[in-house]
Amino acid sequence: MLHIRNIKLRKVMPSSLLWRAITILVTPILALQLLLAIVYIKGDLQRQAENSASKLVTNIELLEQLADLDGINVHSHHALPNNIMSWNISPIDSSFHSDDSYSPAWWAFRLLAIEDALQKTLPQPNKVWFSLEGQQTNIITQHKKGIWLIEIDTKTILSSKWHFLIVHSLIGSFVFVALAVLFLSNQVRPIIRLARGAEIFKRSGKPTPIKVRGAREVRRATEAFNEMQESIAQLLKTRTAMLTSVSHDLRTPLTRLRLEMAMLPESIDTQGMIRDIEDMEDTIGTYIDYIRDNSQEQKEDLSLGELLFDIVSPFETKHSINLHLSQPEQKIKVRPNAMRRCLTNIVQNACDHAEHIFISDKWSKNELTIIFEDDGPGIPEEKRDEALTPFNRAGKTSKTLYGTSGLGLSISRDTVIIHGGELTLGNSRYGGLSVAVTLPLHPHE
Repeated sequence: MLHIRNIKLRKVMPSSLLWRAITILVTPILALQLLLAIVYIKGDLQRQAENSASKLVTNIELLEQLADLDGINVHSHHALPNNIMSWNISPIDSSFHSDDSYSPAWWAFRLLAIEDALQKTLPQPNKVWFSLEGQQTNIITQHKKGIWLIEIDTKTILSSKWHFLIVHSLIGSFVFVALAVLFLSNQVRPIIRLARGAEIFKRSGKPTPIKVRGAREVRRATEAFNEMQESIAQLLKTRTAMLTSVSHDLRTPLTRLRLEMAMLPESIDTQGMIRDIEDMEDTIGTYIDYIRDNSQEQKEDLSLGELLFDIVSPFETKHSINLHLSQPEQKIKVRPNAMRRCLTNIVQNACDHAEHIFISDKWSKNELTIIFEDDGPGIPEEKRDEALTPFNRAGKTSKTLYGTSGLGLSISRDTVIIHGGELTLGNSRYGGLSVAVTLPLHPHE
């Protein structure tokens, strides 16, 4: 990443690929076109100014000759016979000082060219300056009978429509750039299509073949992505079939054991075995939740308050849950069963490790963030990435923050991703873990 002092280029560059490409294409073309126009204009103005200065010197020499003749007064308004220039000539002394002096800016090419040409062409000593904001050119020149102040309308020395050249040059550049942008957008479109396909596959997990279009490199990337989609989908299908089979095979003997335990006399040993069987059934249920395809469920509009009230109600009898919502009546579009399992799982596991749970919401223009905080032990920052991994236990206890199988957080995260959102872990304001579920308010279907 290039840096210009403390200004990073990424802060001034557009975020989209198309506009970045357009910027990279247009900027040097317009800069080069403008530079060439300026170089040409400065040279052309300089040539015109030198020609006008030569004519001006010739006229001054003529007036000097006329001033030597008796009976001719040149100290008045004069129009030379050839009507080249109109000016005013006044005699002054050496102490003359003008209060109206205009200094041309660096982009005033016409005035700078006139000043340079006159100073080079006029006999020395001389002085050239502008007044009336550049509309009048003033020349002080030494004559054998005195000092003359010559005031000339600047336009009569040099009148150039150079700005029209720049405008026409830029218009021509924009026309060709517009044509280039049309072709460039066609080249960028397959890349945008590839990015959208990746987002859809991320949310749904269903392979959606993308049309192979564009340049050779883009076509190769699209073909590789299509093959990758199929491979991942086949892998997920195999995993689902395996876990479904294993879960079914385990549930059958567990059901048989539960029936046999129910026929035995009740004792401490049998109660312990029944609890073990229930734990195994819960674990198998977690596996089934993990492999369940939530993307097929239809989305519905649910009130945020109603959704969370239903989730926390079963836990409020044994735990302190502080539910503070700023917009409880606001509706969100979610897959109801999948989202209930996702949020219930977070609340359940927070209750397993904390005395107090705090739930709040944060709304923005495009997003809703549901924040779950507790006062439990939390998860160390260095282990939070591991906690997002399936079949991983973030703690050392037999019952971790996200259940006994290490799938709870992974299930919740996958559900949030299917909704186009994000699940993040952080530090709670109350000393425990913070789980933030961010959901888009205008999700793509």
